[in-house]
Amino acid sequence: MKLNLSVITYIGNGWNDRHIRIHGIKTYETPNLPNVWPMLAHKRGDIVIEWPGAAWPAIHKAETDQSIVQTAATLQALPFHLMIRKTSPYAQLLPEFDRTIRTMQKDGTIDRIVKEYFDQPAPPK
Repeated sequence: MKLNLSVITYIGNGWNDRHIRIHGIKTYETPNLPNVWPMLAHKRGDIVIEWPGAAWPAIHKAETDQSIVQTAATLQALPFHLMIRKTSPYAQLLPEFDRTIRTMQKDGTIDRIVKEYFDQPAPPK
């Protein structure tokens, strides 16, 4: 079924370019991420693809929460990486950090944290 939905995103969203726009899906861009929520609320496009944990505080701040609903649909997982300044005193801890994260992935700790976090309703205003 082809829905012909249009996506609202922000300029420079490489994930959207690689996974959405490449398939010919109509995309509207705004210079700043916070602007996507008013655009969606004012019917300037059909959907926004974003991580709920970051989206809901911005949706509330834009006072658009009465116009936006979060669906149960999820898309391909995004690889998130810890980014640290090369000259940070914590940079030397990265090998230990990597080992700890791998252990947490193997023993199910990461899955439990994610399930608890995402099984929560949208943050209240």
